[in-house]
Amino acid sequence: MTDMQELYMGEIKEISKTEAIKLHTSVRYSPESDGAAERTGVLTNAMRATLCDSVLPKSQWAEALSAVTYMQNRIPTKVLGGRTPYEIIYRDKPDLSHLAFGVSCAVVKLKEKLKRLYDRVVGGAVMSGMRRQVVKGMFLCWLAAAHTQWVAVSC
Repeated sequence: MTDMQELYMGEIKEISKTEAIKLHTSVRYSPESDGAAERTGVLTNAMRATLCDSVLPKSQWAEALSAVTYMQNRIPTKVLGGRTPYEIIYRDKPDLSHLAFGVSCAVVKLKEKLKRLYDRVVGGAVMSGMRRQVVKGMFLCWLAAAHTQWVAVSC
């Protein structure tokens, strides 16, 4: 520790004594020793792994983070006695049958929009079987060739 860090820590200890605050410290660069609420690295690492495992570009990191957070809220935890955060809020077990992210898909174009020699199917990746599923069976897809998002209906 530098002199400045020791001085700062001394002030913190003093303030916590006078204000009757219990001080808990942790080792630097070791998020596993922090409390569950402080482990934001867990979501970041899961997001990174999800993007690497998918066919989506890294520019879709916000969608990946949203998907990981969605899934994390549907995983049982020790802190909640083996229940999920979703169960605590809605008092019902979550339905996981619609989960899909980064999976390859084919989007079929409407016949009315096609010309004779145009491709009828465009390859892409499912971006949300999670939130933004406005109507059951509709998913947000990333169309790699067009570098755009598209709403698709599953069969």
